[in-house]
Amino acid sequence: MSMIRVVVAYDTPNDKARKKMSDFCLDYGLDRYQYSFFTGVLKPVQLRGLAKALRPFAKDGHITLIPISADDWENRIELGEGKLPDDR
Repeated sequence: MSMIRVVVAYDTPNDKARKKMSDFCLDYGLDRYQYSFFTGVLKPVQLRGLAKALRPFAKDGHITLIPISADDWENRIELGEGKLPDDR
């Protein structure tokens, strides 16, 4: 089964929902890139499962799941030396 690179970004004013969304992303094996921005490689069934798990939180905010080709990911440009939230 093929794997898909995915980017997940979300925004919500609800602290409890934000923590739960973060936990779901981490539980699915995604890596935190910024406070509300995760990336990783998932099977298509996992991507659908994550979308289903996150759906209830969309009523108070916004969630985006973006599949990205391996070539596009390899061609990304990253700027800055800032630490990720989990690097403290």
